[in-house]
Order: sequence, then C-alpha cells, then structure tokens
Amino acid sequence: MEGRNMFIMKMQGEFFDQVKSGKKIYEVRLYDEKRQKIGIGDTIIFKKQPELIDGVVTKVVDVKRFDTFEQMAQTLSLSSVGFDNKNAGQVARFYRSIYSREDEKKYGVIAFKIELL
Repeated sequence: MEGRNMFIMKMQGEFFDQVKSGKKIYEVRLYDEKRQKIGIGDTIIFKKQPELIDGVVTKVVDVKRFDTFEQMAQTLSLSSVGFDNKNAGQVARFYRSIYSREDEKKYGVIAFKIELL
C-alpha cells in the first residue's frame, strides 16, 4: 500500500532517542491490521513513552516483510533496528516479549524503513 497517510505510534524511550538521532532507521512491528494500512510515502509520528509528549516525525521510504522476527534479525543490520551488542536470537526474544508467537505466525513481521522529516 502506498500513500500519504499519517499514523501515530508509541515508542520506548531508548528507541525513540535512536530514531530522533537518525541511528535507528527501521521500525519493526507485527504486521497486524493496523500496520497493514501503512505504506511507502506515509508519515509516522513516534511518541516517546511513557509521557507521549515528545514526538518525532518520519516518512516511510521502504517496507520489508518477514515471516518471523528471526528472519528479520538475520536479514537487517541489528544496529539499524536499534540493537547494538545483541545477536539475532536476543533481538527475536525481545520482540517475543511484546508479541506472542501465535500473532507472529498469524501476521508476520514488518520493518518500516524511515527517514526523519
């Protein structure tokens, strides 16, 4: 899906700071119904948790689909998704602490390549 829609997503502070600095260039999520609406050209505003006051505006410039978090972690540079000093297994376990294996199997994984606006 390509478009010029705007979406708001919550983001943990550490990852928010990496996006704001331009270091984290991929945002990885479950490819559920909400994320299926996001495409190249869309704007995502990330709000820093827990306060949700600070925000950073980004544009989706590419979209990569994966079957599993392991596949994503073995394909993309881990630093580009916000993980320095971690291996693919650790990164997959992190995402599974947020999303269930059942949902991962049902929806798959999406990585939005983002640029700061």
